[in-house]
Formats: sequence, C-alpha cells, structure tokens
Amino acid sequence: MVKEYRISALSVSLIMFVLGLILTIKPAMSVRIICYIIAAGFVALAISRVVASIKMKKSAVGGSTANLLFALIFLGIAAYIAFNPDSFAGIIPVILGVFILVDGAVLILTGITYRDYLPRRGLSSLLFGVLLVFLGGYSILHGFEVQVILMRFLGIALFISGGSNIINQLMLERADRKRIDATTVDFEVHKSKD
Repeated sequence: MVKEYRISALSVSLIMFVLGLILTIKPAMSVRIICYIIAAGFVALAISRVVASIKMKKSAVGGSTANLLFALIFLGIAAYIAFNPDSFAGIIPVILGVFILVDGAVLILTGITYRDYLPRRGLSSLLFGVLLVFLGGYSILHGFEVQVILMRFLGIALFISGGSNIINQLMLERADRKRIDATTVDFEVHKSKD
C-alpha cells in the first residue's frame, strides 16, 4: 500500500513538473489546450444530458425535451470554444479582471471604514485595494498579455511544486531505507536449562 502511494505521488509530481515546464515555455499553446479541455467538458455535459433525456423518456418522466435542449446548448458552446479558442480565452481575463476590480473596490471601502478605528489596517486595505483595482483594470484592458503571464506563472509554480515533490519523495525513500537498515537486528535466542 505504501509503495503504491509513493509511486502515485512520484507520478503526480513528474506530471506536475512536466506540465509546469510546458506552461512556462509555451504559455500561449497552454491557453489553447485549456480551452480544448473546457470544450471537452461541455461535450461531456451534453452527453450526460442526452443520457438523462433517454432515461427520462423511458421512465415517462417529463423533462426529456429540456435535457435535449441543454445538450444542444452545451454542444454549441463546446463547438464555439473548440473552433475559437483564442476568443474564448480572451474572455477569461476579463471575467477575472472584473472580480479583481470589485474586490479592490471593496478593499478600498474597507480601508476607508477602518481608517478611523484601525489606522494600520485601514491604510493597508486601502493600498491593497488600489493595487487590485489597478490589476483588475489592467486585466480587463490587456486580456491576452494577462493570459500569457498567468500561464507562465502557473507553469513556474507547477514546475517548482513538482520538482520539490520529486526531491522530497526521493529524500523520504532514502530516509526510509536508512530507517529500515537501522531497525533490522539479527539476534539469536538461547533457551536456558533450568
């Protein structure tokens, strides 16, 4: 059991390491691959809706037409994403930018509120809020550059995480071998004659 866990952990670490390397070297290609994966997810949703529609028809429960309609919508979304990955990928930073911008505005309001009661926290909230509003606005205005930066950052994080996990696994295996060698003791038992 422990050996299977170690092999599994090492495999996941190697995958993270290689994926991180790919995301770091080719971030634009990585964005397209992520879009294709999202499109495949929508195809899977469409298939599940078709299966649900067939089951509902057999059981005489209403809603099979709605499930087929959802399946067509999901297939349409999947087709759009698969054939226009760059335009779909351009939407992601805009959505993230809006969330970051709103969060920054909330932090600015929090900083203004805290300014009277907790001056340090109020100032730090205000500064972080301004920074987030700037980053959110930049993300909205410059979507593709943000995509590439995010993919590269994600790649570096995966590369470091996978590499450190591999090193940790190897160190654990070496330490475990030393522990086993240290606890193995040969001894003989002699019966005493009473």
